[in-house]
Amino acid sequence: MEQDTTKTILLPICGTEVDESAFSVAAWLAKASKSSVRALHVIEVSRDKPLDADLGEEADVGEQILEKIENLAKAEKCPIQAGIIQARSAGHAIVQEAQIRNVQTIVLGTSKIKGTAGDYFGRTVSHILRNSDCDVIIWRGGTYGQVSTERVE
Repeated sequence: MEQDTTKTILLPICGTEVDESAFSVAAWLAKASKSSVRALHVIEVSRDKPLDADLGEEADVGEQILEKIENLAKAEKCPIQAGIIQARSAGHAIVQEAQIRNVQTIVLGTSKIKGTAGDYFGRTVSHILRNSDCDVIIWRGGTYGQVSTERVE
């Protein structure tokens, strides 16, 4: 597969409340760096199904999630591409997508996993942090309020 040479920010989204805040961070970064945003929704396919299984309901939900982000991007005048992929592991798929598209930054929206003592992030975020070759920005929603687009120097 041929690598894309344009500056791209990868925004994995999953339909949670932090998607919009993470998009705001990605959009601000894209504008500041003259990049585009690639929104990606990963449908995890269980091992008892073929990887290319028809997952109609999950695909419909994914399309709705992407449509919401595309509407936000249109309102912000932020260049965006959106896609859905099916994979066994979301973390592995996101890292692979970043490598294929020569992504400069991954912006991850996340929240603390409730009831965990030691691990702060889930397996997807942990996998991306351990295996990504590019910069990773984590936006933890629900704690710090609105996204600030002011530049800190």
